[in-house]
Amino acid sequence: MSRSVKFSDKIKLVPDNDVHRSYSLPKRKLKFFFFLVLMTIIILFFCTSHRNVLPEKLTFFNESHSEQVFTDNENDTYIDYNISGEMSVKNSTKNILFWTRFFNNTDWYTGEEEAGEEVLKSVQCPVTNCFFTHNKELLDGDITKFDAIAFHGPEFRTKPLPTVRSPDQLYIFVSLESPTAVIDDLTKYKDFYNLTMTYRLDSDIEFDYGKVISIDTEKVIAPSKNPNWHDIDEDFYDEKLMEMFKKKKSNIAWFVSNCFTRSRRSILVKKMQNLTTVDIYGQCGPLKCKVDTQECLDMLTSDYKFYLSFENSLCKDYITEKIYRPLTQYVIPIVFNGGNTTLFAPPKSFINANDYDTVEDLVNYLEFLNNNPKEYIKYFWWKRYYYIKSHPVYQYTLCELCTKLNDETFMKSSHRYPDINAWYKNDMCDQNAHIKF
Repeated sequence: MSRSVKFSDKIKLVPDNDVHRSYSLPKRKLKFFFFLVLMTIIILFFCTSHRNVLPEKLTFFNESHSEQVFTDNENDTYIDYNISGEMSVKNSTKNILFWTRFFNNTDWYTGEEEAGEEVLKSVQCPVTNCFFTHNKELLDGDITKFDAIAFHGPEFRTKPLPTVRSPDQLYIFVSLESPTAVIDDLTKYKDFYNLTMTYRLDSDIEFDYGKVISIDTEKVIAPSKNPNWHDIDEDFYDEKLMEMFKKKKSNIAWFVSNCFTRSRRSILVKKMQNLTTVDIYGQCGPLKCKVDTQECLDMLTSDYKFYLSFENSLCKDYITEKIYRPLTQYVIPIVFNGGNTTLFAPPKSFINANDYDTVEDLVNYLEFLNNNPKEYIKYFWWKRYYYIKSHPVYQYTLCELCTKLNDETFMKSSHRYPDINAWYKNDMCDQNAHIKF
């Protein structure tokens, strides 16, 4: 990628009148003297404007001669940087630098410290000319040579900012956390980010917790703003599922480690426990199970009828692995979140707590399904058409990022977030659930 940067400053030499009155030179020597001064200024200007390491404050000029200032953050100041004008796209390798760790992982869960073609091919990505790394010393240690730099929002506050930036470079805001979990003051980063890569469906690049994939086409159906679901089979019946239901001896399970959350989910669970049985595993309950193991997930199929997929905050599109992991099993998730779950999972594959006015109404419906197994197993109709890939599914995200970087139309369009704080946090969360508890 290349961009021409036009500088609007003109250098003018103004003679010192006092010196001119006290000392006079012949015209030829005077012209030579001014020539030397002019050349010295030009050489100094050229050297300082092409250094790799920026001084404390550097002024860029864009095509419209609008001045923007790039400052350091020693005094917790913000970076104000504007990218505009045309951008040409080349078919060479696209290099992406992970500036921060991702939940303390340098490989961002790709499994490789340096990832590229192999990771992209694993999800049949249409483009494979991208290279992802956390190593800032690559490309001769010149970070301006990277096409894009990704910053993990929740961990960025502990890291220094880059001290140099190419006018072509795209800065990416990355987060899988809800706004309630990001404590950094994002107002510092005005005009800093060009792209967003989060769990939200309106992100430039979607960073999802799971995928719903068509069995027939192998295409990703959801998450999506407009998923094209198969019609629900209201007459669905399966004898093997009926036998499985009869073997289930327990009612509701919940795997949890964070006991006090903005969504007040633990209070909702306590209200449910007053009316039915809920087995709590992990740090917030008496039962133990290694929740990230397949053995623990398989227990949901063999023993339990329902699973609590309760999010820690009720925010737009914040729907996590808490629904995708149980969907890999034969157990019905009961969801409690701030999003439209049918954009993330098949309709009638879950029960939404917010569809009920009271805890009593919710528990009564669960009891109805317990007493009507034919109605219970209808919640697995979708497994004839789709399967689930659960967290982590980062390969799909890297593929989408690589595809966007290779999309000439996308790259030529303007990308800038004047206020990332407003985009990410303002009016995104509502802790007032519909169900009363």
